[in-house]
Amino acid sequence: MAKFPCSTKTLSFCRDLGLVIPERINRGGYPEGLRPANPIYADVMVRMLSSNIQEALPTSLANHCFLAGRIDMTGLLREFQRFWRENAETWVERYDCKEAAPYLIMQAFLQRMVNGGAHIAREFALGSGRVDLCVEYEEYKYPVELKLADGPEARAKGLEQTAEYMTRCGAIEGWLVIFDRTPVKSWDEKIYWSTETRPDGKTIHVVGC
Repeated sequence: MAKFPCSTKTLSFCRDLGLVIPERINRGGYPEGLRPANPIYADVMVRMLSSNIQEALPTSLANHCFLAGRIDMTGLLREFQRFWRENAETWVERYDCKEAAPYLIMQAFLQRMVNGGAHIAREFALGSGRVDLCVEYEEYKYPVELKLADGPEARAKGLEQTAEYMTRCGAIEGWLVIFDRTPVKSWDEKIYWSTETRPDGKTIHVVGC
């Protein structure tokens, strides 16, 4: 569920075309939030927004994440950490909406890496500040939660959201990617990896970016 701010005119245009619909109706009977009208629109929107980035990604990002019929998601996301550290500022500047850029760059990266060998399912709602991805390959599912660090509670909130998403996906292993855009922090502080095993047996890898 990702936050993609845009102009009122653009939102009205998308609503008129039926591309987006209200996320919910509040108690007063008024619509709140927006989400794509269906999964096909959601997929097309993200692909269009990230297509330029995907095409411009270096050819050195070869499809090498498939191992013995499974995806090495940990290796893939460690590769993204290296890419993000080296290229974040350059790639983010290509977007007018800097807040949405990390989400779109990550999805372009994943699309390039799996290179059609796997399916990426996306769940997002305009304005929620997060995006749920599930990379599906063969019978395996790899849920990935993307989140912008919006305060000290971001990690705890992200872990709960990831656990909930894993339950919906039926997975016992998941990945929470936290993008920290705090200017005063060094890359050594932003780039980290930790793993948490929860009481219910779920394993969540926290990927700092």
